[in-house]
Amino acid sequence: MTKSLSLGQFKAFGKTQTIPIKPLTLIFGPNSAGKSSIIHSLALMHEAWIHGDLDPSYTQLGGSSIDLGGFKQYIHRGETSREIEWSISLTIQKDDWIKEITIQWRFGVALDDKGKPLKGAKPLVSSLEVDVNGKRLLRFNKQREYGLAISNLDTGHGLVQRIVKECQLELNSGKTHPVDTSTLTLIDDLVGQLTSKGSTVFPTSLVLNRDGISGANRNGLEPEAQSFQLLFVQKLNAAFQELRAEVADFFQSAKYLGPLRSLPQRRFEESSQKDSDWNASGSFAWEAVKRDKSIRDKVNMWLGSENRLKTPYELKLESYIPESLMRERFLGEDVLTMLQNSWTLETEEAVIDREHWLSILREEPPKYFEFLPDTLQNFIQSFPDEMPSTQRWHNARALIENHTDFIAKQLDAIVWTKEQRREAIVKYYGDSAYGDFWDELRFTSSEELALQLFDEDFPDRIEELILIDKKRGNTRVSHRDVGIGISQVLPVLVHAFGAKNSLVAIEQPEIHIHPALQAELGDVFIESALGEQNNTFLIETHSEHLVLRLLRRIRECSEGSSPDGLPQIRPEDVSIIYVNPDENGAQVIEIPIDEDGEFTRRWPHGFFVERREELF
Repeated sequence: MTKSLSLGQFKAFGKTQTIPIKPLTLIFGPNSAGKSSIIHSLALMHEAWIHGDLDPSYTQLGGSSIDLGGFKQYIHRGETSREIEWSISLTIQKDDWIKEITIQWRFGVALDDKGKPLKGAKPLVSSLEVDVNGKRLLRFNKQREYGLAISNLDTGHGLVQRIVKECQLELNSGKTHPVDTSTLTLIDDLVGQLTSKGSTVFPTSLVLNRDGISGANRNGLEPEAQSFQLLFVQKLNAAFQELRAEVADFFQSAKYLGPLRSLPQRRFEESSQKDSDWNASGSFAWEAVKRDKSIRDKVNMWLGSENRLKTPYELKLESYIPESLMRERFLGEDVLTMLQNSWTLETEEAVIDREHWLSILREEPPKYFEFLPDTLQNFIQSFPDEMPSTQRWHNARALIENHTDFIAKQLDAIVWTKEQRREAIVKYYGDSAYGDFWDELRFTSSEELALQLFDEDFPDRIEELILIDKKRGNTRVSHRDVGIGISQVLPVLVHAFGAKNSLVAIEQPEIHIHPALQAELGDVFIESALGEQNNTFLIETHSEHLVLRLLRRIRECSEGSSPDGLPQIRPEDVSIIYVNPDENGAQVIEIPIDEDGEFTRRWPHGFFVERREELF
């Protein structure tokens, strides 16, 4: 779990500031104060961790939503002689002896003897400090020959003492003795010889350089001392890699959603393939709700519930069967010829319809047609109408509502009776089983039959995500026709219910959303952070409605009147941060909350003072 994040000399921040991170961390402040800089620094360090790049313009996490512009742009006030400071503190719950770790980086470009950046120099880590359980364990410094090397190791640290005891147990047949000066000297002798292996941002392991044990041996160390040093390095390296794994989990769990979410194509399957903005712009959300039914159900619950977001919309899947497979499996290659030759028409009106249908049947069939289980019995009589237009088959309900009666009349009253149709099909295929099958297919509405025929026979069927308006007769609507708010809130919901045990950074989740829905997002974040998803949110926002909902829920919790189904929320679960612009750099001010849902510290310039000024 993330405990805090610190940054200095980055964008608006000069002197290092610490941001306490709680399950729900909300960042407020005026425009251009530096609110976004906190999240942008996370994107920078994520890029450094994943790709080793401290000089990016764009990052994997931020896509085009975050343009850092490289070191010269994101260093505070553009002064490239400065060094960035950034650290993360994590609480560890799965380990019985490591409870908290803090990793602090300093990095910048190499300077000449006049303190000016060397031409063409790239930013590199100059120091890396690792604290365990609130106490400094070791420090790396940059060395020209070996990259990062350990410059300090606290031999009095509890972790070091623990490793020493383990070494003694292995080397002394299960016996230990007090750690004496000679043992600590052996450890101190290793400090200058331990270097990093792998990443220049955070070592993958610790190794002895080429002057290690062999050099010590020349100094006359006894074999027992050599064995102790080798074993100590082995165990220290194992512990270090455990620490590294925790930091890796942190960065790998980080997710980001930018302030401007993309709007997919009118037909979702026509949307562009994954690109650098796939996650940051929210494009992934539409694929996530299509692919994962549990996410779709959760999103639908929040979209439509009367005590949630209260929208009339529901996301559903519709299935498509490749027409070529359907023809091969059920209809045969010459079905159109069969239908044309089998028609018998008796009235003048029917002759006109006959010419109409024959012209339709000569048109090239569409690539796909749509199938819904609850309309299985309408499939056969609907078949001719699929031919003229693929577009028509992308709206099954319109087809069923507007064309079923007409088509049924053509096939039943004008073309065939049930017996005539069966006779024609049996004669055409030369097998009575086809007649039995078509009768079953045409006259049953069995959901079980639908699953048997289509789910098993066509596992590669195509599924499309659609939006249903439940207040307008379950009408199928396009996300492009229902207002931009739905497209903006959907990625927020998917982040909340699709992520688990993650740090989720979101800029302006309230954008394009009605004030009432902004307040409801407060409950979304409460459920995701304090419920089974166990996410941590870092939210940059201007929404008064969002924070007022959190205050209300805290007050209700203390009064014992929290809504059913919503996790309990207490003051210690929320961190309210105000970023105050200052001539010396942005300042982070924490605004505490009490159990009554009241702020216990005055906001700089008041809390959303603009509203009061407009009202009074």
